[in-house]
Amino acid sequence: MTDPMMSQTRRRRLARPLIVIAGLSLALAACAGPTPYQPLLHGQGYANQRLEANRFRVSFAGNSATPRSVVEDYLLYRAAEITTTTGNDYFLVVNRDVEPRNRYTYDAPPAWGYGYGWGGRGSGYGLGLSTGTAEPDTRYTAWLEILVFSGPRPTDPNAYDAREVMGAIGPELRRPARS
Repeated sequence: MTDPMMSQTRRRRLARPLIVIAGLSLALAACAGPTPYQPLLHGQGYANQRLEANRFRVSFAGNSATPRSVVEDYLLYRAAEITTTTGNDYFLVVNRDVEPRNRYTYDAPPAWGYGYGWGGRGSGYGLGLSTGTAEPDTRYTAWLEILVFSGPRPTDPNAYDAREVMGAIGPELRRPARS
């Protein structure tokens, strides 16, 4: 006859890994797509800071599914939004940077192992290290420092017409799903 307490404890012990796996699967599914165009949330999205009356620092951080080109487009779009919401027409990029952050994921955790063999030519001990295969996980964060102005855009290649930028990039924006 089986003990009911033992079977309940055993079921709980077996259920724990399934709960952890389900939670990890949900977390991975949530970040499976590229970062949407959104305010900074959980380290992903855009942020900006006014430094002076017409000077701003703008950033956009993507996840590993967001290509560098998308990060840079979303950053330009945010700069254009700031320009128009402050009542200006164009922005001048005075400083820019893109930083890749590389992390590596392994298909198998590193592990030490040993063994004893009894073969046709004798016996022996062995010791080794399994390192698995590392896959790069690259995430890009880009920054701009901009000056915003009213009037016609100058011919400087670092000057952008805010409305033209929004018209060109806006249709390609991936917005967050509405809940």
